[in-house]
Amino acid sequence: MQADLRMDVLRVPEELVWALSLEGGSLHIKGSPGTGKTTLALELAKALANCESVYISTRLSPEKIYKFYPWIEESLPPSKIIVAKKLVPDAQTGGLPPSEGLAKPEFMEEIHSKIVGGKNKILIIDSVDALKLNLGLSPGNFGLENSLLEMGEKTGTSVIMVSETESECKLDSIVDGVVTLKKRFLEDRILREILVEKMRGAEIRNPIYLFTLAGGRFTYFKNSYHSIPPREIKTQIGGVETDIIPTTIPELDEALNGGLKRSSLNMMELSQGIGLEHIETLTPFYVSALSREIPAILIPSRSFSFLDIKTLKKAIVENPSLFENFKKLVHIFQYAKFSIDVSVDKPENVHYLEGRDFRDDIDQIRGVAQELLKNTGKKMFFVGISSDVVSYSYGQQNFFKVLSLWVNQLKLLGAVIGVFYYSQKEQQVLTQFTDVYLKFDKIDGTLILYGKIPKTQLYAITIDYTQKTPTILTPIQ
Repeated sequence: MQADLRMDVLRVPEELVWALSLEGGSLHIKGSPGTGKTTLALELAKALANCESVYISTRLSPEKIYKFYPWIEESLPPSKIIVAKKLVPDAQTGGLPPSEGLAKPEFMEEIHSKIVGGKNKILIIDSVDALKLNLGLSPGNFGLENSLLEMGEKTGTSVIMVSETESECKLDSIVDGVVTLKKRFLEDRILREILVEKMRGAEIRNPIYLFTLAGGRFTYFKNSYHSIPPREIKTQIGGVETDIIPTTIPELDEALNGGLKRSSLNMMELSQGIGLEHIETLTPFYVSALSREIPAILIPSRSFSFLDIKTLKKAIVENPSLFENFKKLVHIFQYAKFSIDVSVDKPENVHYLEGRDFRDDIDQIRGVAQELLKNTGKKMFFVGISSDVVSYSYGQQNFFKVLSLWVNQLKLLGAVIGVFYYSQKEQQVLTQFTDVYLKFDKIDGTLILYGKIPKTQLYAITIDYTQKTPTILTPIQ
């Protein structure tokens, strides 16, 4: 059968849909209790719009299924739900003998009657372990699974089998696709992963994805690099000026009680390998500040060049009004010994630091900040500092001394300070006097964010420039 996919298919990896898109296709969903196997199985049934699903439940009644998964009722009516316990007495309590269980049990006839005739059927067994237990079959006996797969093949029905295990088993070798759901913890926060282990006849584009069960739905995250904005961000923020710069990311602003506050230190820890994606994530914040005409001072990484603002190009440089604010309000400090722009005519808002004495350098920075505040009449400004350039310029051993002095002096002027850093050694001292501590990481190809101060859950980051707020945080639950 050809899969007619709804938008819901975006919630599940396309490889899984492929395993069910041919008549008689089969998929084994494995994982420990609570990893989301039932949710994934039902999500696949919903994703395949032109398929008629039959669901064998060994644990939940139709009433409980609709209570826990109300979104499936339209795709899975009560007439298509078979409660196995009503048809198969428990062999352990004197019910159906094991030999009769495979010969011709009532439930097999019931299943056949539901899927025979017509096309585009999906049979979901949740779970095959519990079904075998009710039939008095040993775990090593795979006659039931073979019978169900044979029935599916003869009737053109795709079969999804759910089992409560993470280990390899014989069933893996006889189905078309195998996925394992895992739940682990990252700094006592839940992290969920789906491993695509087998996909017969189809390319496994990515063997592992992050996913969430937020809102009672299964949603996976594509592990792709966030591209440069395809168009300008037209975020315009009015209203009365406050002592807070909103990030414009609703989930983050809620956790931070509105945003980043005046005279505060905000740490942004960056894991290795995320490149410039964190800059793109925070682009709406920069746009928010520029829209409010809040001045900014940037002390970027050593490799930064004013002539190469790639991740801000569409959002700021190609937006005439924002770019005018950028040229007037944003001043960039580079170190002469690192800069690649020294030999060319630099714009007026680019300054060079000698990097010999950090006290002289902060005096130069403070002078520009005071001039900006005077010319704009603002009470606050943003300062972005990359820790690597501070360490390289003044020595790693002086990092804490330099940053302490700079932070204290800039706070007195009302600065909202953001420090971006990689080193774990720096982390140990910075946490002692920080107001906000955010961690950016990249796991299984997905950019994630979580707050250490204040403590938040894990969020997967996606960027959608068709939305009013392009940066979307989805909780991993």
